[in-house]
Amino acid sequence: YGAALRALPGACGPLPGLVFQSNWGRMAPSPYGASLADPQAQVRPMDQKHILVVDDDPHILALIRTILTQGNYRVTTAGDGQRALDSLRGTRVDAVITDALMPGLDGPALTEKIKSDPNLKDLPVIMITASSQPGMVRKSFSSGCMLFLPKPFTGASLISILQLALGQEGGPKGEPG
Repeated sequence: YGAALRALPGACGPLPGLVFQSNWGRMAPSPYGASLADPQAQVRPMDQKHILVVDDDPHILALIRTILTQGNYRVTTAGDGQRALDSLRGTRVDAVITDALMPGLDGPALTEKIKSDPNLKDLPVIMITASSQPGMVRKSFSSGCMLFLPKPFTGASLISILQLALGQEGGPKGEPG
């Protein structure tokens, strides 16, 4: 089933450079020349960044979970903004990826609640949406989201944006523009 884990369903396509190692149950990036047999080249689960993904579409949740798991991230999902807030109260995460348009507590409202909580205010929030309306982009950034990723997106672009939000090596370098 390793080949199935390398190929993502839908528009995202495969994630180049990620190789599944079934005996460890996690991914090791291959473009850096590290051998899969080298234990120092592997990230242990306790070192994984924990990402909360929020979307009302279960297919999008499953797709993002697959992409992030292949990228060696630990993933928790929530089907709406209120469940995400409940999850944040009991679980430490390193970043939130949320859909902008959801029933009830939408992405911008969730982001405002996160940013108004002293314990969560520094948490990076990435907004994703299929909406191309300029108003949604403005609303997302004014709510406090750090980055905005339009749907559809590739697995590589999601990982790159997440690395940028987390300040991880391998993300885009330098100041924009």
